[in-house]
Amino acid sequence: MKTITTLKTIMNARAGALANKKRLLLIAAVMILSGLCPSLARAQGLPAQNKAVYLGWGGYVDTQADFDSFFNSDHTLMAWFMPQYLYSYRGPIFSNTGAGTYLFGMEDYRMGDGGFIDPGSPVMTLQVGSKQKLFLVPSLTKDEWHHLALIRTENMIRVYMDGVYLQPVKNINAKTNDSDPDTDIQVNINDSPKGMLRFGRQETDLSTSTQVYGLIDDVAVFNRALAPFEIDHIRNDKRLTGSEISLIFGWCFDQPKKSDPSLPPVLNAKATFNGRATRVNVTPNRFDIADGVVYYAPYLLGTVAEVAQLPFKAYEVWKVNQGYDSRGGSHNGFASFSYDFSMAYPTGDQIYPNGSILAPVFSATHGFVSIYIKDKMPSGDEDEENVVFIRTASNEYLSYRHNEPFTINPNFDTGICDPNLGCGFPLGYPPEVNQGDFVAKVGQNAKHLHFGGCNHPFNSTRVTFPVAFDNYFASDDQGVTWKHIDRGYPRKGQYIKRAEN
Repeated sequence: MKTITTLKTIMNARAGALANKKRLLLIAAVMILSGLCPSLARAQGLPAQNKAVYLGWGGYVDTQADFDSFFNSDHTLMAWFMPQYLYSYRGPIFSNTGAGTYLFGMEDYRMGDGGFIDPGSPVMTLQVGSKQKLFLVPSLTKDEWHHLALIRTENMIRVYMDGVYLQPVKNINAKTNDSDPDTDIQVNINDSPKGMLRFGRQETDLSTSTQVYGLIDDVAVFNRALAPFEIDHIRNDKRLTGSEISLIFGWCFDQPKKSDPSLPPVLNAKATFNGRATRVNVTPNRFDIADGVVYYAPYLLGTVAEVAQLPFKAYEVWKVNQGYDSRGGSHNGFASFSYDFSMAYPTGDQIYPNGSILAPVFSATHGFVSIYIKDKMPSGDEDEENVVFIRTASNEYLSYRHNEPFTINPNFDTGICDPNLGCGFPLGYPPEVNQGDFVAKVGQNAKHLHFGGCNHPFNSTRVTFPVAFDNYFASDDQGVTWKHIDRGYPRKGQYIKRAEN
């Protein structure tokens, strides 16, 4: 009797296990059919795949996704995005190429002053036609991946970041045109954008467009409104599979080998890379630390055409008073659009202990002296006094501001107008400078050097851009310990010194 009972127990256990196995297989099949299970090829992270696009100075990507094909009905637009800056630059992640306005991206963080829950946090914006919504995003962090989803249901568009619904917030600067600014954006046929979907800047003219900086990857357009749990599944999978239901356009930017058929055609929608938008290698699992290093990769200039070095003598120690992306910075914008360098005293705290000390600065790159104003004593407006602009390429200039009066290199006296600006001077004029050539001195009166990049020396539509430096040392403890940097953007508070070439 006991043997019979034991056999029944074993048989029931086997039957239960078989039933559980069938249930698991059924669940897996449902997930695969519903597009919620990653394909083997994508999950394996094949070496030929796992690329993203870097959007930087002048970069944008045009697609063949016509707004007429999806915008006027329920749809979902999503992407992974890693911002490089939160407080220095504003610009679109998504935009359109035709008439009307479609823009979703970074906004001026100062729009939070006085009106938002947490003034000074990063701000994002959604603009469709004449309507605009703003979103306070304190959880948006630089150098880390974030998942973005815009879902249209009937005539309302809701925004999600990292699976969390973003509530529009009131903007005290009257930038919104809605009578009820705290609700989701409501659109109608008159608001419909025209043209194709674009990633990055709206205009191609470098003198008129704002610019977003960061990585974008796995962009997708669905012809229906995805439910939040569907977005969560896609987000948790880290990457699109190509089997998602209702996926009509996808851009994973991977470049599989011809012998590797793992990339579904729907994830390889056509895209034209413009400016300096370029594919970069990223990890298969959204590893923030590893992917954030992409910004400093030697093969990715992303700043100026010429490789730049710190504009100081080798091993001379300087302090970074203002770096890029420091809140409340100065010069040409609402945040830090240029570096502020001062020579550091050996003890680490004092700067220019003797006012008679003048520190020479040198050209960071090869280029041509374009225009400068010299030999003026500092006044209430020091921005454009004793300043030198060196052109490194078309629409690319490096500025050296707050130089000491009467110290600018006398060889620059051959002229003050750049033929690139249509001045009509003979070829070869104005003077050429090489990397390391003397520019001027800072010290006694100015006491500091502002250094930055811009697209035009003097223009109301001046656009600034960040400049990375190669081959230098940086210290986060006022010179106690140093680390070598192959390429980087010095941060506020760091001590830095240029290595030998």
